[in-house]
Amino acid sequence: MVILRETSLGVVIAVAAAWPGVTPVAAVSGLGPISQVEGLVLDPEVVSFDEVDLGETVERTITATNTGTEPIPIGSVVLQGDPFANAGDSCHDETLPVGESCEVHVTFTPTATGEFMGAVQFVTASGTAMADLVGVGTPASSTSSTTSPPSTEPPGTTSPTATSPPSTAPPTTPTTTLSDQLRLADCERRAHDATVRFAPALDMTVGETEQFVVVASTETSPTSISESTSTTVVPVPLRCEVQAQLRGRDFDIDPEEFQPGSFLDRPTITWLWDIAALQAGESTLTLEIRSIAVIDGRRIEGAGGELYTSTIHIDARPENFWSRSKRWSGEIVDHPLVRGLGSLLLVGGTIAAAWRWLLKRPWPWASSEAIVSETTGRTRRASRRRTSRNSHD
Repeated sequence: MVILRETSLGVVIAVAAAWPGVTPVAAVSGLGPISQVEGLVLDPEVVSFDEVDLGETVERTITATNTGTEPIPIGSVVLQGDPFANAGDSCHDETLPVGESCEVHVTFTPTATGEFMGAVQFVTASGTAMADLVGVGTPASSTSSTTSPPSTEPPGTTSPTATSPPSTAPPTTPTTTLSDQLRLADCERRAHDATVRFAPALDMTVGETEQFVVVASTETSPTSISESTSTTVVPVPLRCEVQAQLRGRDFDIDPEEFQPGSFLDRPTITWLWDIAALQAGESTLTLEIRSIAVIDGRRIEGAGGELYTSTIHIDARPENFWSRSKRWSGEIVDHPLVRGLGSLLLVGGTIAAAWRWLLKRPWPWASSEAIVSETTGRTRRASRRRTSRNSHD
């Protein structure tokens, strides 16, 4: 989840959401897609310091290698997040030749228990490459023991019991494992190499509802939307959690609001919309994908950085006879008066059937002649049954 904060420089950046025991620090990336530098490879991309006792220091090294075809000038190396520190680097203010590497040494000295996150940014003229930092501060283990001095009291004398002063140690903040941070960092890295698949053009008929499908995937070979549908596949650097909206003034679109999606536990996000053209002719739909933003714990619908926008061209044909007939029949069937009349007929038919077959009475709408005829016939049948029983006796 991306949380927006404003730095002292007035720049809005993204910080990691706070889990229990986590100190929120500036992290992962700026508003919008993760910026990377072509040809600059960081190893590792996620630096884990594991668990470190309070007051102890652990050092890790990040290696930046130029795997491209041109030298890469690195203007500065920016470290974000306490209690991480830059212990020295050979990268800032340097031009990295092709095939060469430089190193940044980062230390982690926790001053409180809990999980911490940070980032190291390699700022170049063509963008910013970033490595994530994660570490856990744990209570310092005490190994020292105190030896009681020999007693100076005479034998048989009971010494007063010493009262220990109340403990003033700060309460330990519950900690969690690194799994959440590592999952988030892996999700962001996979989402950066995502592709978006959709149909760039559609032929529709006014009044008929079509389903529009957009598939965002981090897989190398995502499943096609439809074998019979012409689709386009666009590489788009996305975020771990995103939202998409489809809009167009000449269409009835359901749903209208942004739909959220996440790559955290799955490689694919599928968005579905039901669309119906309101008028014939050529028109367009707009597909927009944005990052999800949370400000002070409140989720802001439609906010966040814009990641991708595309236009879908629609050719809507006028309604034909069958489409018009189908729409009219649907409107008639769904009309409240028709529904009410149908319910009334159903109830009346049920009562008439019960009257006829359960109570053995004539149909309520039968004429007097029919009632007399049916009564006479019933009497004759009963008389024949009695005569038949008497003959057997």
